[in-house]
Amino acid sequence: MADDIRMRVAALEEELRSLRATNEPLAQRAQDLEFVEVRLRDRTWELREKNALLQAIYDAVPDMIFLHGADGRVEEVNENVLRTFGWTRDEARRVGVVEASGPDMRPEEAMERIRRAKAGDPQDFQWTARRKDGTTFPVEVRLRRLEGLPGEPKVLALVRDLTGERRRQQELRVQERLAALGELAAGIAHDFNNLLTPVCNYPEMLRDLPGVPDRVRRALEVIGEQGHRAARLVHQLLDFGRGAPPDRRVLDLRSFVPEVGEMVRRTLPDAVEVRVEIPEGSDLRVWADPVQIQQILVNLAVNARDAMPKGGGLTFAADRVRLPAEPVEPGTPEEGEWVRLTVRDTGEGIPSDVRPRIFDPFFTTRGPGEGTGLGLSQVHGLVTEHGGRITVESEPGRGTVFRMYLPPAPSPTKGSPGEPTGRR
Repeated sequence: MADDIRMRVAALEEELRSLRATNEPLAQRAQDLEFVEVRLRDRTWELREKNALLQAIYDAVPDMIFLHGADGRVEEVNENVLRTFGWTRDEARRVGVVEASGPDMRPEEAMERIRRAKAGDPQDFQWTARRKDGTTFPVEVRLRRLEGLPGEPKVLALVRDLTGERRRQQELRVQERLAALGELAAGIAHDFNNLLTPVCNYPEMLRDLPGVPDRVRRALEVIGEQGHRAARLVHQLLDFGRGAPPDRRVLDLRSFVPEVGEMVRRTLPDAVEVRVEIPEGSDLRVWADPVQIQQILVNLAVNARDAMPKGGGLTFAADRVRLPAEPVEPGTPEEGEWVRLTVRDTGEGIPSDVRPRIFDPFFTTRGPGEGTGLGLSQVHGLVTEHGGRITVESEPGRGTVFRMYLPPAPSPTKGSPGEPTGRR
């Protein structure tokens, strides 16, 4: 009996050793599989993070990105495409080259360029694109073939909106032209000012002599008035050409604009109704030269008067605005807080073919002897010198609106110099 028990125990021990020997590889395999699972999980998270990072970079790129498939259709776009064109992502995948191109463009040319890029020939060109709402804008397009992808090659299109760049180029050309004309005007005006001195002074001296007939006295007065008018023009030319240093200070347009409006009201014909619109509670302080701001308003008032020969309405307004990142109209400044100065009239308006040139020096639509063409160029130059921007909105028969955007003055702090000035 005891021997039988010992034999059974020995057999069980042998079977146990056999099972342990069999299970050791399985346990090791299980540990290996668990290690692989952990590594795969880590790699999955890494790939997800990298994919999220690449997607964030893809959407943050300021250019628009289109991914074209083998058939030329759009497969993927970044967020900037959706913002600029106004499409949803599904719409962007369905839209073809025809719908995305301006009316004067040839879509077949774009498709041919995509085919060339797919064949490995990089394409760089300018194009006119069309948004969902039908408006168009200039773009620069770069097409590149993507290598190393499974399946047929794809084409990457990098599209850059050229609207802002072309506006800056136009503004730079205007500034260069103004600088050149300013130097020329200053040189001419300096010499002309010397010639005008006797023209202005001698009529006054002769007029006061005893025995001068009334007819001659009236003629001398006309000569003197025209001489002084010419002298004022010379001073305008000198200011335009040499850019006299401004006397800038904190200027509160809340009180300043009504004062200028009252002065203009007294000088314009009764048929012109002058109004002033100032909202309650807004901080309308700017860092500016009061004389130059007055000159801006007076020049625009004179311009409005000439556009309303039978009378009308002239409005001066000032308010504080926050501009968005996207320009609300051509010429508006960058995003942020601005003090907006508006001069609006109900006059004849400005034809569309004339508007691009109204700020050019010496450009005028008036007849000979009726205008110098310097008023609006001075306004543009003074606004620019103050770090501001000016826009114009006008249609024939519907009046004109000039909007000037000036940087607001810093908020007053303890120990800051003086109170804001109105008009001095």
